[in-house]
Amino acid sequence: MGNDQSRAAPSLMAAMAKLGEQERRFDTATDSESGSVQGPQVRLIMVMNQLPVRATKDPSVPGGWIFNEDEDSPIAHLTESSPASAELVLVGTIPCATDLPQKLSNDLTTDGLRLHNFLFFPVFVPPQTESIVSCVCNKYFNRALHSVLPFTIDEPCYDHDTTTAWFQATALFADAVARTLTSGEDLVWVQDYHLFLLPSFLRWRHPFIRLGFSLHAPFPTPDFFLPLPLAVRILQSLLCCDLLGFHALDQARHFLACCHRALGLRQCTRRSPSPDGFLGINHLGRTIGIHVLFPGMARFQMSNFYSAAQSTPVQEDLSRLRDRFCGNVVLLGMDDLDVFNSINLKLLAVERLLQRHALYRGRIVLVQVITGMNPEDERSTLLLQDIRATCARINSKFGSDLYKPIVLKRRAVSSEVKAAHYMLADCLVITAMRCGVNLIPYEYVVSRQADPSSPSAPKKSRLVLSEFMGCSQALSRAATVNPLNIDDTAETLAKAIDMSEEEQQEQHEKHHTYIKATMWPTGPGASPRI
Repeated sequence: MGNDQSRAAPSLMAAMAKLGEQERRFDTATDSESGSVQGPQVRLIMVMNQLPVRATKDPSVPGGWIFNEDEDSPIAHLTESSPASAELVLVGTIPCATDLPQKLSNDLTTDGLRLHNFLFFPVFVPPQTESIVSCVCNKYFNRALHSVLPFTIDEPCYDHDTTTAWFQATALFADAVARTLTSGEDLVWVQDYHLFLLPSFLRWRHPFIRLGFSLHAPFPTPDFFLPLPLAVRILQSLLCCDLLGFHALDQARHFLACCHRALGLRQCTRRSPSPDGFLGINHLGRTIGIHVLFPGMARFQMSNFYSAAQSTPVQEDLSRLRDRFCGNVVLLGMDDLDVFNSINLKLLAVERLLQRHALYRGRIVLVQVITGMNPEDERSTLLLQDIRATCARINSKFGSDLYKPIVLKRRAVSSEVKAAHYMLADCLVITAMRCGVNLIPYEYVVSRQADPSSPSAPKKSRLVLSEFMGCSQALSRAATVNPLNIDDTAETLAKAIDMSEEEQQEQHEKHHTYIKATMWPTGPGASPRI
């Protein structure tokens, strides 16, 4: 099972912590005046598919293992926004679980793993069960959540064995959460679609548990969600929560529409002291709050890109890139290899731009970086072959020995490599057809702001984003396109290339100001809002 929540976690995790402080006070300290007895420390329990933990064998100790936090994961920085009086506990699977000795696995299951400021409780799912659940999440739920019906000829049908495996895996997660609970004040927050069924398991075992759920993928319309196996069961499970978090208002409305069509439930209305109003739904005598939280960059992420942009190795790499693309307007694509990211549509738009506007030939270069790929996925392999064929055709038609309009790079990308490419690029182009959370545009703007090559000159940036991306609503000065409309995308690229210096500066200043204002955990983006 994948780890889709890692990049999206900051704003929702901070919101969870804020909710815990708002709803009930974490007051467990001893009152010296009244002589009251100190109670157990309240826990904030995050349940995710995969923990931000790296497990490696200890070469100095036979049979020994070393566990380290994944510092690149936003989840590893949650203590920055957690209440000081609460203990943070993380529950989820860990990589290399099948390689661990049985005694070590048993000890971790019982006692957990203490790393710095966190207490980890690993969940050990049998490999066969995990394989089935991973398959159903990737081939059914991930595609349906991105508004693609997953039932095709070349895929296995959803059957009773699939349901059984998913229930078994969910029960193991519920067992792990039960071991972490210490009091009725503990707050449990479940992450993403892999654990859709977990809230119902937890509510049945612990009727008074304080429970939240956040989805880090889009929530589709009823026409795409309700045909899913167990769709009604999933809705009923989510309604076992006290609070649900979505990344866009449209996604929250889609959820409400599914509840109305499948369960006959309607959105409830009530007065709220918040200026943003209240959004929720009544079910079985309970009111489930629904919050919309636009994701933002974490403080440590912004700091990492500032530091990377100003480091000597990155500046040297940037200098080499600028020498290579000297005299060209550089368009940058930074995407995982996924059909929803529509890389091929982007390439076709650049081809149409070169066909219609001869003045751009020899002048523009699209540097398309592919940042991730599953080598075992046959579809990804075929998609990469198609992308390479399209690049070769465009380069042979419009390029020469000294000039290639498309430069395709496939590599694992660090913050340093990203920062160098961000500072190189005159314009970032992202044309995803479906997107849950994508912080690439945020990273681009921050890196452009941190570029030390012209410290006194106004900073500039240009963005061309798909209108179907959530961040296109937040970064309001970006040019938006429908990736399926190749002609319109090509013309939008032309306008972005010819954008005036003043417009570039204005766009950059607007976006950078917004990103700083919504920075997690101190900015408004860390708070629930509708």
